[in-house]
Amino acid sequence: MATRRPPHSFSLYWGSIKGSVTHISENNLALVSAGIAFFVMLSLFPA
Repeated sequence: MATRRPPHSFSLYWGSIKGSVTHISENNLALVSAGIAFFVMLSLFPA
């Protein structure tokens, strides 16, 4: 007799997405990556 898996709940996915966004915003990941990209471009092509 086959057992059925429970359906995936949207709340499980939403909790994961919400946690990821919260973690990224707490660490200012976008700001840090933009700063790194800026200084890499500045070091490759000095003004």
